[in-house]
Amino acid sequence: EILRMSAAPAAPAAAPAPAKKLFVGNLNFKTTPDELGSLFAEVGEVVNVNIISRGNYSLGYGFVEMKNEEDVARAQVAMDKKELDGRTIHVEVARPRVERAPGEPRPAPRGPRRVPFRGPRGAPPQGNMPPQQGAYYGYGYPAYGYPPQGSYYPQAPYGGRRFAGPRRPRAPRPDAANAPLSKTRLFVANLPFSVTSEQLAQSFADYGVKEAHIAQRRFNGASRGYGFIELNDESQQQNAIAAMNEKEISGRKILVKVGREPIPREAPVETAPAAAEQKTA
Repeated sequence: EILRMSAAPAAPAAAPAPAKKLFVGNLNFKTTPDELGSLFAEVGEVVNVNIISRGNYSLGYGFVEMKNEEDVARAQVAMDKKELDGRTIHVEVARPRVERAPGEPRPAPRGPRRVPFRGPRGAPPQGNMPPQQGAYYGYGYPAYGYPPQGSYYPQAPYGGRRFAGPRRPRAPRPDAANAPLSKTRLFVANLPFSVTSEQLAQSFADYGVKEAHIAQRRFNGASRGYGFIELNDESQQQNAIAAMNEKEISGRKILVKVGREPIPREAPVETAPAAAEQKTA
């Protein structure tokens, strides 16, 4: 006897829930849920406000839930790029949360996956590279068995480094914590990341600014949130500290105190081959 089995018709997919939540980014870290809710209450009825935080510190973004879709569309148009507590907020419709069934794998992340280049396996050696099996890495070395130190390859495979010798030693970092206090230098912290060196100098223009600069990150030039100001004399330094400490700039209370003298970096230590050349000379 042959049993015929027919597949049951698939249940229709549930319609997505209407979007009633907005994502709000670039918030001032001091903005409270009540202040954010009061702003969005101007265009519609607010059901819930949630500012994402880590412990007691805001992460600078949150969500606002409106009563209906019409209020969501109206609030997104009216509040996007609007200024709140000294910052231009970004507003967009939040994506609905997708409920996954038990055991269902997570969706693949967006965009292409970044995989470090290692070259084709078993690539032939180039120049005077010793023959080795395995993949060539981006540095021009085989995957197994690095070349001896000091060896030079005229043509490194796949655009890698040509010289495989020891790196030049870095200069030791200066001990800035033990540097003497300056009589003309100011240290200014808790600055908004949008403030430039020119704007910092302009804020202290009444105290005889000779030079001002914001500390920047090396890899992208972004502000670190603090800077230094060089003044003419000690009296202007003390007047600036008394008047400008805890003064608010773009929604943040800055910290102003006496700065330390800059310490120049020491010269790098000579390598062993260089020292040997001096002895032979």
